[in-house]
Amino acid sequence: RRQRQMCIRDSNTDTLLRADRAYYALLLTQAKDKNYIKHTTDSVMHKVVDYYDSGNNDVLRMKAHYYLARVYQDMDSVSASVGEFLIALQLAEGVKDSDFICLSAANLGHFLKEHDLPDEADSYYQRAEEVALSKRDSLYWAFILINRASIAIQRGKEYYGEAEHKLLKAFEYAESNNNMSVKRAATNSLLFLYSNMGRYDDAIQLGREYIYTQLDSIKNCLLYTSPSPRDVEES
Repeated sequence: RRQRQMCIRDSNTDTLLRADRAYYALLLTQAKDKNYIKHTTDSVMHKVVDYYDSGNNDVLRMKAHYYLARVYQDMDSVSASVGEFLIALQLAEGVKDSDFICLSAANLGHFLKEHDLPDEADSYYQRAEEVALSKRDSLYWAFILINRASIAIQRGKEYYGEAEHKLLKAFEYAESNNNMSVKRAATNSLLFLYSNMGRYDDAIQLGREYIYTQLDSIKNCLLYTSPSPRDVEES
């Protein structure tokens, strides 16, 4: 009987160790991803996915599949990455995790857009946009608008008006929130669109305004970051 108890205890300890190892590996991969450290191997995350697929915690399963997709994305393994993002999206929808619905859907939209499948790409971007709006994530919404506008431009002249509408909404967000990364992306897309439409005066005017904004931004940055002589003495 004592030997049986020891076997059960050893088995429980091993299960706990496996759980700890899987969770630690998941957190480590997540941290690397958030710090823009490129993933170079899928061996660890494969084990993590196998471990969580054998359990019933759909939240951790979702995260495991999402980060395995990110690993494959860094390794330029497109089909494997798309497959994992699809699983992650399905699980995210099931547990109603808005962050991972947005992330998974937007990544799928990106892949499909890059592989000249605009209709399929737009459907995933549309889902990401719906969730971004529902959770009031204006920054993510603005970037999705820019991507959806890019797809509209891809589709041809009859969609140019739709593209402009989306880009101007993103531009308006950037202006009111002083977000230079969104403004830069929206401006570049608008310049490309106006050139395609033959609206060269609008393109020139927008380009001038953007350059002035950039110069003001650089001046403000220098004024803010340059220390005064007093600051230098006190440091």
